[in-house]
Amino acid sequence: MARAGAQLGVITAVTPHISTSELVQLSPIPLVNLIHEIAREIQIRRLKRVSLFGTRFAIESRLFGQLPGVDLVLPSPEEIDTIHERYLRLVNSGQGSEEIYQSLRRIAHTLRQRDQVEAIILAGTELSLVFNESNADFPHINGASVHLNAIMRELFANVV
Repeated sequence: MARAGAQLGVITAVTPHISTSELVQLSPIPLVNLIHEIAREIQIRRLKRVSLFGTRFAIESRLFGQLPGVDLVLPSPEEIDTIHERYLRLVNSGQGSEEIYQSLRRIAHTLRQRDQVEAIILAGTELSLVFNESNADFPHINGASVHLNAIMRELFANVV
């Protein structure tokens, strides 16, 4: 990418960020690290206890173990199954549904009440097919939005 003139690298999906630390070391251009940006948002909001929605891999790996300084509460195994299955349905269909919205919303509210989770990290781009600022009635960090804001911040950092 650098040889072609790129001045900034972006990995647009969540799962490939498992190797971002290694890529940053090898890349001749800066990379926008989604996990770093989510951690930054957690710190800005002074959150101490969060949970994750995304693929099973992202959830069970605790977003690849790259969120230090926060208590990352895992959903129950049954909840992880549901979140993962609903997420894959979003990926495969490219559209949300009321059933997916309601089932994920229920889990979010359960995590808030049962586990005193302060916010849910929406760690999957396709979650924007069901959740947005007007209908996510629980505290959350939209990973796609955080990532996009960081990309734009980097792109326009040197523009006068």
